[in-house]
Amino acid sequence: MGTNAANTKTAAVMADADWNAISELIIRKKGAFRGRGADRKRYGDDLVHVTVRTGFSYRDVLEESQIQLRGITPEWLVVRAADKGLVTRDGVPITTGDATLAIQEMRESLVRSLEGKNKATTDGVFDPLEVDGEKVRGVRVYQGPKDGQKNATDAPPGTIYLQGLMVLETIIQPAENGPIPKPASQGPALAKRLLRKQLDIGRYVSYTLRPDEPFILKPGGTVPVTSDGHTIRFKAGEVEKTFGITLDD
Repeated sequence: MGTNAANTKTAAVMADADWNAISELIIRKKGAFRGRGADRKRYGDDLVHVTVRTGFSYRDVLEESQIQLRGITPEWLVVRAADKGLVTRDGVPITTGDATLAIQEMRESLVRSLEGKNKATTDGVFDPLEVDGEKVRGVRVYQGPKDGQKNATDAPPGTIYLQGLMVLETIIQPAENGPIPKPASQGPALAKRLLRKQLDIGRYVSYTLRPDEPFILKPGGTVPVTSDGHTIRFKAGEVEKTFGITLDD
């Protein structure tokens, strides 16, 4: 089998998947580091079971988000924030002005993205997953930095990234240090973060399927595939701390 991915087993299963179906994945999230020196810790690296809609392009997500944005008013966003008890770093609820600015900035950002004007540090370092000359939609492969770019990820070249829309996430094993601390925001930033969650772009996720780290993937309509040399062991509804390949009742 010819593929541009390092993990040929995972690539083969993805090539056979029914991408109109829901995919399932068990994986440990990357989380993020916070703090300095001895206080520096990783937060948010939960072990999770997720269900994801896959098999579509990022452009589809942007276009659908544009449609969804048209139905959101500043007044609705203010009420939504109040229902969630969201306040700024100064303890003030977001205002209609904050919500108006957030909607305007989101609308402009979506247009720039659709026109290819929003650039990221990872631009040009990913290719679509290819298996025997055919591209697999909604899956990409890290190729490494190009033309003097900094390495945007610590994953080795050939690593597969699964992309899709989050449907459901269940935490199997919480992060040792808890969730990633939320930044204290001013009104417009808080309103924009809330607004993003109401759109498909806010549910867009990407998972790194490294062959040297444990995961269990079940693309739509296929059998599960595990990363080489690792699995997750279930017992009495709880995941043991050590990854293993057996699935127990």
